[in-house]
Amino acid sequence: RNFASALKNPMGDDRKAGVGVGVTTEEPGGRVVISDILLCGAAAETCAIYPGDILYSVDGFRMQGKSVEEVVRVLSGAPGTQVVLGIRPGRHGGSVRGEPPPTSFTLTRRFQSETFIRRRAAPGRPGSVALGGHTP
Repeated sequence: RNFASALKNPMGDDRKAGVGVGVTTEEPGGRVVISDILLCGAAAETCAIYPGDILYSVDGFRMQGKSVEEVVRVLSGAPGTQVVLGIRPGRHGGSVRGEPPPTSFTLTRRFQSETFIRRRAAPGRPGSVALGGHTP
């Protein structure tokens, strides 16, 4: 299986489930960063994935340099299917020498609530946590 085949929706239609994370990129070609954690989502239930963490890989495929759209398509899939995320601690983890190896989390995709947690912080400064949601 290659990255291009991982982008295809296995349901063959528009129904998609996710793991409860939002992502952003640091700059074109840069690292993919977890921007949001959806409450009651699979990622929140780990109690170990946080906004600001680096999404290193999805199902063994490196995410650095991928667009947000590509990452979302790989994270999305049929409800009940599993996906393995490689996560490196981000800005919340304090100062670490070198890059720590990614930690793997196996999450089950499901339809998500619309309430999220977002952490905002400037580098080296205390952050704030926002609780929000989307209106349909």
